[in-house]
Amino acid sequence: MELVRLLRRRPGTSVADAAGEVLGLAANTVSTLVRQLTDAGLIERVRDESDRRVARLALTDAARSQVERWRDRRNVEVAAVFDGLSAEDRAAIETAIPALTRLAGALHPDRTGDSDQEVAR
Repeated sequence: MELVRLLRRRPGTSVADAAGEVLGLAANTVSTLVRQLTDAGLIERVRDESDRRVARLALTDAARSQVERWRDRRNVEVAAVFDGLSAEDRAAIETAIPALTRLAGALHPDRTGDSDQEVAR
């Protein structure tokens, strides 16, 4: 799932970049994952026009649709739980959101503006 999220944020990432810089996994591990996701029709490899040795990775339409379904389902679940909280708890969470957003940005600066962090209310 993390590779799918990465490619949603950064389409065109190479296997090497995904492995070393972002996911912190061995290149052969990421290559195996890429092969599995490619076989499942979720990722496609595109040859880099400037360096034909490099394969860039992109999500397929099927993967983007699946991610949207997952996000929509998660947002419905979060909204239902949020609505069940007391008014005081909801207010406390709403007050904390700016600080939590800054914290998330400091922990993961590459994800700033990532719509995966959006939560429906």
